[in-house]
Amino acid sequence: AGEKLAAAQQQRIIETVAHVISEQYVDKDKALEMAESIHSALDSGSYDDITDLPAFCRRITEDLQEVSKDRHLRVVPYQDELKGEENADFEEIARQRLPIWKEKNFGFRKVERLDGNIGYIDLRFFADTQYAGPTAIAAMNLVAYCDALIFDLRRNTGGQPSMIQLISSYLYDTPTHIGGFYLREDDSMQQFWTQAYVSGPRLTDVPVYVLVSDKTFSAAEGFAYSLQQLERATIVGETTGGGANPQRPHYFPEASITVHVPYGKAVTPPANDNWEGTGVAPDIAVPASEALEAAQVEAIKGMLDKEEDESARHALRMIMAEAEARRSPIRLTDSELDEYAGAYERGIRIVVEGGGLEVLG
Repeated sequence: AGEKLAAAQQQRIIETVAHVISEQYVDKDKALEMAESIHSALDSGSYDDITDLPAFCRRITEDLQEVSKDRHLRVVPYQDELKGEENADFEEIARQRLPIWKEKNFGFRKVERLDGNIGYIDLRFFADTQYAGPTAIAAMNLVAYCDALIFDLRRNTGGQPSMIQLISSYLYDTPTHIGGFYLREDDSMQQFWTQAYVSGPRLTDVPVYVLVSDKTFSAAEGFAYSLQQLERATIVGETTGGGANPQRPHYFPEASITVHVPYGKAVTPPANDNWEGTGVAPDIAVPASEALEAAQVEAIKGMLDKEEDESARHALRMIMAEAEARRSPIRLTDSELDEYAGAYERGIRIVVEGGGLEVLG
């Protein structure tokens, strides 16, 4: 159980939440509707049986999201994460979280070259390039000479636009408008463009695939959506979470809460739309668990279309068959088994026709 709440504390929390969203939430009309909703719930006694702070925060969040459909909008119990600074800026947050970001390699979980000369980057969050720039540049240079590139964002829940700008800069020849935010506070548009210079080779002619799941969220969705809208990448997996609005935390230690308030609206060219509430729909819809293999197969198909050397084509077909076999078993005769030596180590499932043998990777 968390901190016990009295009626007066509930009143204070509701007034605090209603005020900050009315002042800061990107959609003014929706903000007023949400404020009225939680005030009405308080007045009608809907919250009377909740005396636990975490449960109260969850309930308020549910009520706000019921109206707004905005998963970035959240109320959580206040923690002394910022040493009592009520509204610390990003720089202060970054300084305190930097050791954790470093320990997690700024989100770059894995960078490798898969069979078929396919580059693979497993990226778990988008860190700010002020700190993560060198790591991102190193990752992009490691895959600089691949024939296809896969970004795995299936476990990526978001982060900073600056990382989207940096990585995207390697994928375009010239500065390209990739997105932006409408900002309520000064009724302005903030645009994001790729950079004119990158450190290392660009991958402008390399086919790009982005793996997504229903857990992919926020900036990770923005990266996928931008590349999809500009027809620069193929999105593979499941429809994403549907959170497009950037948010900032507002700290209220006197009310024991932190309110995460979306203050802007993502706007992505060319349609000047976003994925709020709908998610990014994949171009190739498969279960998230099969997205990597599906992307590999699609990449190899593209290579086969260009490859004329028959021995190289045979090697590519073998790689494609192995990727497909990770989704469903390969059926072979005894005489074909030699070609698949080491299949178990590569995660391939093989069924020998007539023999009943099944090798599970």
